[in-house]
Amino acid sequence: MNRTPAFFKLVALILFLFQAYPVFAQGTGIIDGVVIDHDTKQPIIGSRIEVLGTKLGAATDVDGNFTIKGLESATYRLKVSAFEYKTMIKADVAVGSAQSTKLVLELDLDAYQANEVVVTSTQLFNKSSSDVKISTNELSQEEIRRAPGAAEDVSRMVQVLPGVTTATDSRNDIIVRGGSPAENFIMVDGIEVPNINHFGTQGASGGPIGMINVDFLQDVTFSAGGFPVKYEDRLSSVMDIKYREGDKNHFTGKFDLGLAGMGFVLEGPLQDGKSSYMVSAKKSYLDLIFGSGGQGSITAVPNYSNFNLKATYELSPTHKLALIGLGGIDKIEFKNGENKDSPSNDNISYNGWQSVLGLTHKWLAGKNTYVQTSLSADMYHYGVDVDTAG
Repeated sequence: MNRTPAFFKLVALILFLFQAYPVFAQGTGIIDGVVIDHDTKQPIIGSRIEVLGTKLGAATDVDGNFTIKGLESATYRLKVSAFEYKTMIKADVAVGSAQSTKLVLELDLDAYQANEVVVTSTQLFNKSSSDVKISTNELSQEEIRRAPGAAEDVSRMVQVLPGVTTATDSRNDIIVRGGSPAENFIMVDGIEVPNINHFGTQGASGGPIGMINVDFLQDVTFSAGGFPVKYEDRLSSVMDIKYREGDKNHFTGKFDLGLAGMGFVLEGPLQDGKSSYMVSAKKSYLDLIFGSGGQGSITAVPNYSNFNLKATYELSPTHKLALIGLGGIDKIEFKNGENKDSPSNDNISYNGWQSVLGLTHKWLAGKNTYVQTSLSADMYHYGVDVDTAG
């Protein structure tokens, strides 16, 4: 029985309904966000947020949170200002009808508004020398989501940056200035992650399909050289991925369906204003339609699933715990053809999995100083079985 035509009819119907939804949807969109200090990650009270081109705006509460309602479906620019901080313009903020857009806005201190000026002698080595950003790019969640050809994949977005190339279109391996894909260092909220992709190979950091859910992202910092001292002696590149925190006031959910798979994202408070969680899961479904071995000219169908997790708990105004989780399961089978005497028609199956779990503690030691301690464990398995025909 050939199920392929029925499948494509189903996909066409789903895509039509998703395209038609905005026409029938009623209501306006909402921007929910938080304004924090770029260095200490602490909330900034009384920040002013203006939606440029409109009369709408808001101010942050004691937890740095704000909400702007009554926005039509469009892309906006926000102006964010606060006393003693540099004013920021946040562009490309997409708001959908009857949807909530989550933002994390970080402000830098304005040295010209400081209350105290301290003059010190010039030294050969100073603080700024270790923080110079050379060959560094900062990517926002919206930039990654809307990047053409990236398919909401962090690694594929990075491939278009200066000094970065790739070996093949079928994988998102990152090659920086002729280095090896195995020389890239990846961190998620301060926790080292060996690979953030499905169907990875041992020692490499790439793969055909990414596991990071773009809805979790706060921002991504990619350094192709001149690494800050906190990254030690890395060879090719450093990718520092930061997850945002879940909504501390409301429970929200989201369901996604696309050719890459189907999944959901849930977030909400665990305790009034002090803790939150975010969890997502995604699974491919083509194997359910074509079978694991494929049909007709399709010789193999990938089967994969993944999860993302972040939970935070505020012990006190200066101490915060965060639990980070990321993992995936991969499976694919290449079944032999009718000519069982040909070595090229051997049965080959790949079964792999990986998981990373970490706990971080952040202590705000001063107005401009914080200390973060991380404890993590990662496990992975790469298994390839070959069944010789004959």
